Amino acid sequence: MTDDNEQENLPKPPPLPGQIYIRPGIDDRPDLDKALTPEDKSAIARLAVHIEREQPSDSAERAETQAVRMSDAGSPAVATAVPPTPIADASSAFLDMRDPMVAADGTKPDKAQIKRLNAGFTLAAVLRTLPWAMLNMVALPAIIDRLFGNPLHAGHVTQMSVEAARVAGAAPAPWLALVVIVGAIVGLVANVVVGVMSDHTRTPHGRRTPWIIAGGLLSALFTLPLGALGNVGAILFFWILLQITYAMLAAPLAAAFGERYPDKFREHAMRWRGIGLMLGQLLGVALGAGGLVLGGELPFAATAVVFVLAAVVPVLVWPKEPSSEWIANVKYSTEPAFAQMKLPSGDDNASFRRAYVARIFMMAGVGVMTVFQWLIVRHYVLAEWYLDARSAAQSSPQIWATCIAMLMIAVGAAVGAACAAGCAGRFGEWCEVKNVPSRVVVIAACVVYAAAIVLPVALALFLSTPVIDAGLFVYGIVSGFAFGLYDVFNQDVVAATIPDPRDNARYLNAFNVASVIGTVVAGCLGVVAVLSLGYIALLVAAIVVVLVGAALTPKD
Repeated sequence: MTDDNEQENLPKPPPLPGQIYIRPGIDDRPDLDKALTPEDKSAIARLAVHIEREQPSDSAERAETQAVRMSDAGSPAVATAVPPTPIADASSAFLDMRDPMVAADGTKPDKAQIKRLNAGFTLAAVLRTLPWAMLNMVALPAIIDRLFGNPLHAGHVTQMSVEAARVAGAAPAPWLALVVIVGAIVGLVANVVVGVMSDHTRTPHGRRTPWIIAGGLLSALFTLPLGALGNVGAILFFWILLQITYAMLAAPLAAAFGERYPDKFREHAMRWRGIGLMLGQLLGVALGAGGLVLGGELPFAATAVVFVLAAVVPVLVWPKEPSSEWIANVKYSTEPAFAQMKLPSGDDNASFRRAYVARIFMMAGVGVMTVFQWLIVRHYVLAEWYLDARSAAQSSPQIWATCIAMLMIAVGAAVGAACAAGCAGRFGEWCEVKNVPSRVVVIAACVVYAAAIVLPVALALFLSTPVIDAGLFVYGIVSGFAFGLYDVFNQDVVAATIPDPRDNARYLNAFNVASVIGTVVAGCLGVVAVLSLGYIALLVAAIVVVLVGAALTPKD
């Protein structure tokens, strides 16, 4: 008995390797109640708290959305070309550990869906720009011109001198400027309000799709009466309604572009969108001019159909937008969005304010040439030709001469913008190698644009329409190329004036307002110039303000 107890008290040798199997994660798992400290236990308890899904950022707070709006207000070349210094986006997935293949709305589109997004946004750019270019460049000035005794088709007119014809042709300018100025201001406000409301829209069909469809359909509805209106007051009323409904179409499209594209594919998509903008502007002028030449009236019915297509086609082509019902139903206000549009103050923003003012002057010069382009061509460049044709036929000739001239300018501008977009990349590399600042290119582009304005003045001395049409085509190429280079390299200048790249969205939001202010200044300046000394003063004023914009361009 004693021997057995002694044998039990002897030390036992350790187990041989593999003799006892310990299951990983099961047998060796510690007792958490004993292993964890109270601080660790409280940290783990916080993980069990339900966290609401993060509210998506507003469209005004995203730099890529403001860059899209910048390309809408300027030359399509800025969307098609690769600028020397792209606008930095602090929320980009390339700056953190997020997947750059995932879009801002949380979706991860595959290869086929990316192609559908490319096709949808390109078609959207064409279809929404086409009717808007037709209305602004041809329809609106032609309708107001008709109200002051300048018919769109044949009709009896009295004989007059060239100067008397030009003075009579200046009568529609103040009313055209009034409609454009009021429309620009209403459009600016409508874009802000629609942007905020669409940001907080909660539907099974997403935030943007309902606004896009409603905006396109209502724009088509308000376009149809324009051709039958007989006074400026009615035209102004429907033009205000069109500004609101077009904002319902354009603002959600710009926001959707930034939300639905992953960072990996956005640059490629911007190029295709720029091509769509070019085609839309060209086809819009062609639609208006073709309707006048072939049918004697503006094709408002066809324009309304294009608005409907702009609302329906993109929604059908791109992948269905995810539901937005999960967005928190919170009270919102438009005040923060309007506050972001204010010009920043402080000594650190002196360069940005100078770039802002320079943009206003440049867009004022460009606005003078685009807002009054129909009147300049018909009542200044072609004034003597029309009088000779009236003398021969004793009646007002068809409007085909003005339509062809407008089409030549549009084709030339598209060619010039395409050339600017194509050579901007290589030109930027050359400037970098030669250490040429972007400011020099911007100033040179302004000077070239100002020089191009001299062409319509010289063309008024010719009577041969082939010479005039060829000259206006050259004017379109030179001005389109100069404005395209200006927009591309001015983006580099603006980016250098922003003190903190994390505030790019706020600064770009404010900078986009400069284009609207430039349009308002162009309308006011045009009225004063035309009523004082005629269209020659209008062209001189455009040259002066463009050169002032060049002189105010800050260093980058």
